[in-house]
Amino acid sequence: MNTNYTVIGIDGGGSKTRGRLVYGEQQVQRVIGSTRVGVVGFTEACERVVQLLVDLTNDAGIDKSEIDAVVVGVAGIWLEEERQRFAHLLRIIARDSGFNLHDLIATSDAEIALRGAFGSEAGIMLIAEKN
Repeated sequence: MNTNYTVIGIDGGGSKTRGRLVYGEQQVQRVIGSTRVGVVGFTEACERVVQLLVDLTNDAGIDKSEIDAVVVGVAGIWLEEERQRFAHLLRIIARDSGFNLHDLIATSDAEIALRGAFGSEAGIMLIAEKN
């Protein structure tokens, strides 16, 4: 397995958003507020994700051009049109901040949770929050 890639994974939930940058054997993490598009809107959600990208690369001490891939799972983007809209807007806002997101996957937070738990296998997951 090649460990020379620099990848950022973001889990954008309704209450908090977690980001992790992995480069080689090193990792940095950050937690920010909600990026749920139904609450903050598409533009604000994308702006918050880009700020998280900036913070993670600064924390890691690496250049923005060193990012090989970004995977973002955001609460509230279920439909393919919503995913495409989010990805398009995220690329535009990121470019204005010096990122060129060639390899970007934008999907729902539920999908990344399922893939993380089961991979390509079948399974059932219950996501619950204690109030």
